[in-house]
Amino acid sequence: MTRSEVPIAATVLRGREQELSRALGLLRRVSRSGRGGVLALDGEPGIGKTSLLRAIAEQAGRMGYAVGTGKADEIGQIAAGGPLLVALRSGQGPILAEKDFAGLATLHTQQLWLVDRIAGLLEERALDSPVLIGIDDFQWADELTRFALRVLPGRLTGSPVVWLVASRSLPEGLVRQLTPAGPQPPDVEHLSLGPLSPAALGELARDRLGGQAVPALDGVGGNPFYAGQVLEAFARRQGRADHEEGLPAEVIVGVRRRLALLAPDLVELLALCAVWGRDIAAEQAAVLLGGLPLAAVLDSAQRGVVEGLLHRSGRQIGFRHDLLREAMYANLSDDERLSLHRACGRLLLDRDDDVLAAAPHFQAGAVIGDDEAVDVLTRAAARAAGSMPEVAADLARQSFALADPDGGSWLRAGEAAGELLISVHRGRAALDIIDQLLRQVGDPDTRARLQVVGARALWSMNRLAEIGRRMDSALAVTGLSAQARTSLSAAKTLALVRICTAEDATAAAEQALTEARQTNDALAEQLALLTLGVVAKQEGRHETALSRTRSLRAMAGSAYYAEEIRCLQLLDRYDEAAGLLARATADFPDGVDATPDLLHARMWQDVNLGRLAEAETQAETLIRLADELGEHVSTLDAGSVLSFTALMRGDFALARVRLELNSARDADDAAIRATALQLMHGWISLLADDAGHSAALYRPLLATARASREYWPWVPLWMRPFVQAGLATGDHALASAAADLAETGAERNPGVPSFAGLALQSRGLVEGDPDRLDQAVTVLREGPRPLLFASALGDHGIALLAEGEADAAVERIDAARDIYERAGATLPSLLLEARLRQAGLRPVRATQRTPRAQSGWDALTEAELKVAELVGAGHSNRSAAAELGVSVHTIGTHLRSVFGKLDLRSRVQLANALHQRP
Repeated sequence: MTRSEVPIAATVLRGREQELSRALGLLRRVSRSGRGGVLALDGEPGIGKTSLLRAIAEQAGRMGYAVGTGKADEIGQIAAGGPLLVALRSGQGPILAEKDFAGLATLHTQQLWLVDRIAGLLEERALDSPVLIGIDDFQWADELTRFALRVLPGRLTGSPVVWLVASRSLPEGLVRQLTPAGPQPPDVEHLSLGPLSPAALGELARDRLGGQAVPALDGVGGNPFYAGQVLEAFARRQGRADHEEGLPAEVIVGVRRRLALLAPDLVELLALCAVWGRDIAAEQAAVLLGGLPLAAVLDSAQRGVVEGLLHRSGRQIGFRHDLLREAMYANLSDDERLSLHRACGRLLLDRDDDVLAAAPHFQAGAVIGDDEAVDVLTRAAARAAGSMPEVAADLARQSFALADPDGGSWLRAGEAAGELLISVHRGRAALDIIDQLLRQVGDPDTRARLQVVGARALWSMNRLAEIGRRMDSALAVTGLSAQARTSLSAAKTLALVRICTAEDATAAAEQALTEARQTNDALAEQLALLTLGVVAKQEGRHETALSRTRSLRAMAGSAYYAEEIRCLQLLDRYDEAAGLLARATADFPDGVDATPDLLHARMWQDVNLGRLAEAETQAETLIRLADELGEHVSTLDAGSVLSFTALMRGDFALARVRLELNSARDADDAAIRATALQLMHGWISLLADDAGHSAALYRPLLATARASREYWPWVPLWMRPFVQAGLATGDHALASAAADLAETGAERNPGVPSFAGLALQSRGLVEGDPDRLDQAVTVLREGPRPLLFASALGDHGIALLAEGEADAAVERIDAARDIYERAGATLPSLLLEARLRQAGLRPVRATQRTPRAQSGWDALTEAELKVAELVGAGHSNRSAAAELGVSVHTIGTHLRSVFGKLDLRSRVQLANALHQRP
């Protein structure tokens, strides 16, 4: 290769030595420390981002990194995860083995599962060598790739994985998203590329032209791509007498004049490549160019390479730079673009059935009444719903917008869009479309069908009163078929769970269920069953709720696993709940072991079984997962659990902070949030010796508990604090009403030890009856909930103290303290010890008062220490999870805590710390 043939991509680094040095410094630091890293490049088009990214990737490979790069493109923004998946299998030594990569295909429609699996595979790959993943043109990245890069740097911050992202402009907050806060944030370099200096441009020109005279580069604004075009054009026209003075016609701004000098077949190929967007296979180009011979296409492509416009990689053809493609695309007429886009879209559908790749081509140039585009966008929305909900929602809205209100596809497109938007939790958008349809549709049965879709959208937004008004109005219409009335009646029952008595709601739902089964209306049957299950939980009839939930799961599949598990827990059937948790995760693909609803169920399993450290970890994991997904439905409960675990350790300030911080994230309605805060703040105040404030919070809740449409009155957790608050303030009415409610719960759940024991315990406290409290101990001893059993032991012991039975009291109280301390609940143990000392008695042993260290090895919980030892010994998160029988998410939460407490940044540092540990 002569000096004049040195590619501009190689010489453009002439002015980027400092940026390259900073990037290589980060790679060396990551390689040494084993800590994750982020390299973010930004700058205007043509400024040299791609060249710098390639240079960094090349140097990383020489440093022993496993390297993969991918590139987003404008036309492929709805190809789920394309740039990231390409990066994982690119190059001669791909980051992921073929078998591992093939396993990702089954997860393509589930973005959380897919990212989970990729995180596990990258973590395991990074045990062998550091990893660099580069994504070019991130400004065009699809939703799934953006989600992955929002999640994965934080998940893998303890592994030597570097994320290299190049973008024309980094969206606000992107660098912050790529560098999550925490005890071990990744190493970060943010490189903003500005114009090259005149000296760097001069060196670039001399590299390109050798000893020839160098043209002026004042007009390129320091942009190396523009400079390269000037220099290439100058080199090609040397010896020609007919060239123009000043900037050559070949500069990007003169693309139209340049095309006039090219052969028609090459111009046609350039137009096709501009519309296709990304690199196109020569075989596909041949078909789209009218069935040209493959050799002819390759010949045209080679001439494009010589002209400096195209590049070739085997039989893949594409523009050398996006600026050239954009200029060519802008040069096409509207008719030319529309024709080529439609041909490209049809080819993708006919040959690959790739509706997501085809959709952008049908979007381009589509007009109202384009039924073919409506159909493709509707299908693409359905395909994207699992992996890219925001993209799916946009496609659904666009498909409806393109449907002709006077055409036959309008109603069909609107209904499909409404259903899709509900499925991706866009209830407001779904209702807007349904209301548009209702304004134009007159047929009573069609209107009824639309109103049912609208009711489901309103249910997702918790607008239950509006459901009732709409369904009543729809049912008042004459001319409805029996089937339509059945559907409307079933939908109306959804509103009754909040606005009617439980008896009325149940009767209406039972009637709707009977009619739905008689007419074989599956949707109406599901709506009626949903209402019956909700009402049963509101009434505290958990066996009935379980039956309804199981019927729902039989119809709707795994969507109701978590609800069924919660019903089993409330019935003290924790072994069955554990079995169902195992069965639910066994249905997941390999390497996926948790979803937010199942993490929520696991969290309550741990709370109720007295595994407070594990429950705390599950709650933290649930909150982190909710932040990653942007869906905070369960974080109110998670915040309450975190508050409860802090309270049980006697940290009142932390309990309050955790409650307020995490409840603020929740998407639940204001009434539910307010109730949750009152319940926990009342308990905190009670144990912090402010029973007056506790009772003030609890009185209004208890006054409306029986008529409440919330679930809390029928959870065997709250009545004892209510009774204690009443007794501590001399409010016998409050204490007695709470005991009454506990007894009602026992009546509605016969044979459930937790409810029966709590009823005996509550009444025994109110009446000061040691015998009844002794009965509570006997019942709860047979139950599965250790903390509830310990509370009964303690209450009976205190009652025995009042009776002067000191030895028996000490025995009961010390037994309770043993259970509390095994669970890590030091506060109730200390309170019981204090009662003994007030009575002039000494406990068998004193409660361990020394608080757990905040840092160092002594700060680790037993579970965290096990995880530290496994990971330090070389286990991946996935293999450690399998070893300990927990989820990969739980291992990740433990590991972050270990890093923070030991002030470590990576697995390598953890292994060294374990080796040096005394």
